[in-house]
Amino acid sequence: MTRTKTNIIVVDNGFVFIGELQFHGEFTTVLNCKNIRSYGTTDGLGQIALKGVQEETKLDDFGVITIPNSKVIFTIDCTHESFN
Repeated sequence: MTRTKTNIIVVDNGFVFIGELQFHGEFTTVLNCKNIRSYGTTDGLGQIALKGVQEETKLDDFGVITIPNSKVIFTIDCTHESFN
């Protein structure tokens, strides 16, 4: 199992999550998972990854979720200091 720092993960049904990813076989588990219900940005998801959660961003706690890798569209590394 490989664990990453905080990432944004976009899945094929339109959901967007943020959390720590664990890869195991054909599945990805998202720890400390939050659903990004509303970006609250002027520059999209990249703004959250690079500058942190914005004042208008709406997050919903999800806990831990597991997603089949086949449903993952893409991930974004969150590099802002607030994620470390």
